[in-house]
Amino acid sequence: MPRANATGAFPQVRLVGLLGNGAHERVLAVAVLTGHTGAMQYLAHRGFLSFDLWRTATTTGAALVWRASATITLPVLARYTDGSYRTSLRRNPQCTSRDHTPQSARVVDYTVAGGPALAPRHHVLGVRARAGRRTGGTVSRALENGDRA
Repeated sequence: MPRANATGAFPQVRLVGLLGNGAHERVLAVAVLTGHTGAMQYLAHRGFLSFDLWRTATTTGAALVWRASATITLPVLARYTDGSYRTSLRRNPQCTSRDHTPQSARVVDYTVAGGPALAPRHHVLGVRARAGRRTGGTVSRALENGDRA
């Protein structure tokens, strides 16, 4: 078993994958989130984005990089020089959380190359890990540049 703080020419990657197929994926995601810390990065497919799950995930301190459906409208609260912007997720009638405080995120919009000419823009939402911990990865580095989301 490699040491957690080992350094060298052959970096180690620890990866945990969760694959779900059906209505229980969000329930499983909440269970997985309880083990996340500020030293981790949590990637999620667009089907997982919800106010309640995002709020739960941000409390772990982990860096979040989540895809969002192209059909949702995200308000632009501040635009950054790299083209990304700050947004706020707000509760909706399906939310079960007692805390209705809007949840801040940084958004990177993108389109798929070679897709249809009128292809929708897709969204990637992210928030940095707490305490300035770097989690690595191109997308998380892009989300770390500039102001904190």
